[in-house]
Amino acid sequence: MDLIKNLRHLVTTFLLVIVLITACSPSLTPDPALETMVNETLTAAAPLLEAESTVEPTVEPTVLDFPAREKCMQINTLLAENISLPSEVKPNSFNDAAIGLTGEGCEVSAMGDGNAAANWGSEVSAFLEALPANGWQEDLAFSGAGAGGLISVYRKDRTVCQVLIESGPVDQQLCSDDEPFFACMERLPAEQKQYLVHIACTPDSSPTDKDEVNSSTAPFPAVIPNEFQNFMQAFFDTGIPVMLPEAFPVEAGLPAIYPNIVMAEPNLYEAVLEYGPDCNRAGACRYGSLGAVYNPSKSPTSTPSFIYDTDRAVPVKLDNNIPAAYINGLCGANCSDSIIFWNYGDYQYMLGLKGASQEMVVELANTMMLNSTQ
Repeated sequence: MDLIKNLRHLVTTFLLVIVLITACSPSLTPDPALETMVNETLTAAAPLLEAESTVEPTVEPTVLDFPAREKCMQINTLLAENISLPSEVKPNSFNDAAIGLTGEGCEVSAMGDGNAAANWGSEVSAFLEALPANGWQEDLAFSGAGAGGLISVYRKDRTVCQVLIESGPVDQQLCSDDEPFFACMERLPAEQKQYLVHIACTPDSSPTDKDEVNSSTAPFPAVIPNEFQNFMQAFFDTGIPVMLPEAFPVEAGLPAIYPNIVMAEPNLYEAVLEYGPDCNRAGACRYGSLGAVYNPSKSPTSTPSFIYDTDRAVPVKLDNNIPAAYINGLCGANCSDSIIFWNYGDYQYMLGLKGASQEMVVELANTMMLNSTQ
């Protein structure tokens, strides 16, 4: 390419000299030998000059051609619709095998001060509500929050994204060590406040055989407790695959556990678990509760008997790395159920044990999974 350019420059210079000579000395008779030299030069150079014009230009790859591009652009759109900070999307690489965020991917970032995000709290809430509304499932096992920030993981269509949202002073020295964070932020002028959103996405590298459920392997108890045999048809009629443990553990001398069905309708069932068949929901002989609801969004949701309290929910993991949320029961004159929520396929399952510890509830939930999903 450089040779062609140099030749073209040489020919152009040569012709220019000839023109100048002719223009400055119009009385001169053109030298036939010189004319012949010019014609031969142009004839020889023509193929090379034509070749230069047909060389294909080098096409630079677009900056947005990277893994998870589509999902990053979707999240960037949700960000722009809800948070008033300028944002950008660019490629990056990550190495967090624990959540499946590894390899080449992309990141969405937005940053600004209090002048750009005057309603920061409400804007962040709107953005976090928009994610599950658009099919992103939060993985509660990797979620956390503190003063001025939160971090969580969302998954959709085999893409995993880590969401980090932070706020604080532009300089930490603007807040004294003994001053509460929110008090400091309240007194700072807008230009001394800083807000940040950083979202990293890659194709999800976490194993599919542990956290995704094939519809052909819907749950069904391998062993149905004898006390549940007469109630199974009511559960089946809801259309929800049933999960049960092989047995409900009880202390020696206490009656076996029977279900008292509270609700059984399409896509929902709930039952109180009681000591013996004649308890009639008396609090003194309550063992716990169980239920299931159709929930393809996979974000924990409340049902009539199982209230999902976001402020009290604690992320936990069941066997096979299945994410779950645990809410500890409250005790006063009586104790409420400690409840765990988890999804299997498109169904959310709930299990409650009266006044029980987290370890006891998680253990029984794992027993339900073991008996119903093998």
